[in-house]
Amino acid sequence: MKRIIFIIVYILSGHLVIAQDSIQFEKDLRQIADVVVHDNIRGFVDYKTGKVYNSAANLNPFSEIWFINHLSRWEYHNGVVNIGMLELGEVLNDRRDIDYSLKNYDFIFNNSPYFKGKANGRNKWSYPFGQMFVFEQLDDCGAMGASIIDVYHLRERNDALDYINNAADFMINDMYRLDDGTYCRDFPTDKTIWGDDLYMSVPFLARMGNLTGERKYFDEAVKQVLLFTKYLWDEHAQLYYHGWYSDIEKHSVAHWSRVNGWIIMAQVELLKFLPKNHPGWEKVKNNLIRQILGVAGYQSKSGHWHQLLDKEDSYLETSGTAMFTYAIAFAVNQGILPARYITIAGNGWKGLMSASDRGTINQNCMGTGIQDDLNYYYTRAQRQNDVGFGAVILAGVELLKYTREHGEIRIEKRGP
Repeated sequence: MKRIIFIIVYILSGHLVIAQDSIQFEKDLRQIADVVVHDNIRGFVDYKTGKVYNSAANLNPFSEIWFINHLSRWEYHNGVVNIGMLELGEVLNDRRDIDYSLKNYDFIFNNSPYFKGKANGRNKWSYPFGQMFVFEQLDDCGAMGASIIDVYHLRERNDALDYINNAADFMINDMYRLDDGTYCRDFPTDKTIWGDDLYMSVPFLARMGNLTGERKYFDEAVKQVLLFTKYLWDEHAQLYYHGWYSDIEKHSVAHWSRVNGWIIMAQVELLKFLPKNHPGWEKVKNNLIRQILGVAGYQSKSGHWHQLLDKEDSYLETSGTAMFTYAIAFAVNQGILPARYITIAGNGWKGLMSASDRGTINQNCMGTGIQDDLNYYYTRAQRQNDVGFGAVILAGVELLKYTREHGEIRIEKRGP
């Protein structure tokens, strides 16, 4: 059952004014977070015998196991959930949310020796936690690595620090690049730039700069933002393309919502940690403003953005909507944009909650590769509580901060 969360304030002369205050944001966020906490049962099941294990220490090394819940897996989008739950716990002063990420952190490293032992040169997809040990692409380590750094500040572990340093070494020294230093992949064609990779690298690099005090990490993060913009920004549409093909020196076809979301969130996460006296701070800030103003023009009446941002006949999609809502609210809270822009984020939240059923978030596009056929994006399946889950929490946190400081968000809409 979909929920209408905004409270009608008054209807007068064909105008509808709606508002949401901090109390309602807290209720919405608590309901979403409770789904996360309740659903995340950490453990394993031997799919041959059906026996359930709480620790890998008790597993037969030859058993084939599955996780009980997807939130415990080493997957990039779970890194965003971990970050979001830490920020939510801080703003709500609720230990349950902070403990969620701490327990995930311990679960990962307490069980990692077992999974590392199963590697033995196997393909990283052939065993659990494979991406933790085999660094081939940025999404193997970037988003989860960023969340590991956040939790490391709360609970230091030597094995976690070893992981952090290994991931940093991969990004700085070993990740595949174009000749000018832009991160890229060797598929679908050699030296393809994926816009997704900006988030899979920059938030980690920004945190690494903050953790170590070494400027090289901030320099790399700023460099990647500017290079990705050089290749992927569409000046006419004021949006980013999903990818760039080096073999034909052309961008891909789609202004996909979530890749624009990954890029906008990457810049937000960089500005959280980048010192304001860094020579790249103003460049990144101005780049973020330009992207926000560009994407704002594509918001639908419902508050959602479309799966293909410039195609109104594509479906309304949640993960991108959450990412834009988060970035806009952050920019207002930080004084990067004037307060009047908060209504765009408020409308985004209204759209997100219209896709929520008792804390379950619907209408998330599933994981998506780069394709040249727009129909691929049009028909991509939607899932519950998938890639956008963490971004929804982060968006709500920023909006809650705004309403605590400034009062309710009031949005005026034309009546019928």
